[in-house]
Amino acid sequence: MFNQGRSGDAARLPVCASDHPAGARLLAGLVIGSALLVQSFQRLRNVDPGYDTADIYTFQFAPDQERLRDGPTSGRFHLDFMDRLRALPGVTAVGVVNNIPLDEGTGSGDS
Repeated sequence: MFNQGRSGDAARLPVCASDHPAGARLLAGLVIGSALLVQSFQRLRNVDPGYDTADIYTFQFAPDQERLRDGPTSGRFHLDFMDRLRALPGVTAVGVVNNIPLDEGTGSGDS
C-alpha cells in the first residue's frame, strides 16, 4: 500500500497505471490481445471443415508388422480389411488414410 514518508509528507495513493504510462499501455495491449485471441479461437471452432462428420466412425489399428514386410503385402492387407468392413450391415463406404484431417489425436496413440 500507502506510501508513508516522513511526518511532513502527505500520504500517497497506491501505485497505479497513471504513475506508469508504459505499464498502462502494456496492460491495455495484453487485455486487448487476449480478447482478440479468445474471439479468434471461437471463430475458428465454428469454421466448417468442408465435410460432414455425421455417422462417420474412425479408429486406429496397428497390424502385426512382421506379416507386412513389403508394400504389396501391406496393400493386400488393407484391401482385405476394407472388404470385411464393407460386408458389415449398414456400412455404406469404407476408406483408409494415414492421417485423419483435423484430428488432434492422430498418431498419438489416443483413441
